[in-house]
Amino acid sequence: MARKAEGTNSTPTTSVTRTAAQIKQLRGQIDKLDVQIVKLVNERAAIASEIGRNKVEQGEDIFSPSREEEVYQNVLQVNEKNKGPLPEHTVRAVFREIMSGSRALTKVYKVAYLGPEYSFSHLATVEHFGQSVEFVPSSASPPSSRRSTAPTSISASCPSRTAPTAGSPTRSTCS
Repeated sequence: MARKAEGTNSTPTTSVTRTAAQIKQLRGQIDKLDVQIVKLVNERAAIASEIGRNKVEQGEDIFSPSREEEVYQNVLQVNEKNKGPLPEHTVRAVFREIMSGSRALTKVYKVAYLGPEYSFSHLATVEHFGQSVEFVPSSASPPSSRRSTAPTSISASCPSRTAPTAGSPTRSTCS
């Protein structure tokens, strides 16, 4: 049985009430932070949409894997520097969806994957492009003579993360 701390007259009911009040206060702080986060994400999305419109006007592709990797590295560095409690994969997932949603404001890409939904290929496309794309299942593999190591557009198939087979590209367009 736990000992009662000296100098306190708290009963279990008082302790539960205090804990409930603390939880309510902490939830209020979270609610205020959520409002700020949504405002900042929307502000970021508006700027990204403006960049997308400028790219379209210049005839450039909206999707820039190198820029997205740069964003990941920047936010992961900030997370590490600030000793954030979230692990790397969580920070990446949050920013993947922010970038995916922002990209979709200008253009919703179609991304093909091999196999059924939730196959390794499908999950790899989700991991790489986020949820704000149109996923297109492809049940048949293209003939080996048509396979290419460099996609001509974002609509290229995203192979699973298994070792390449004979005649398949040696590098994944999804990693």
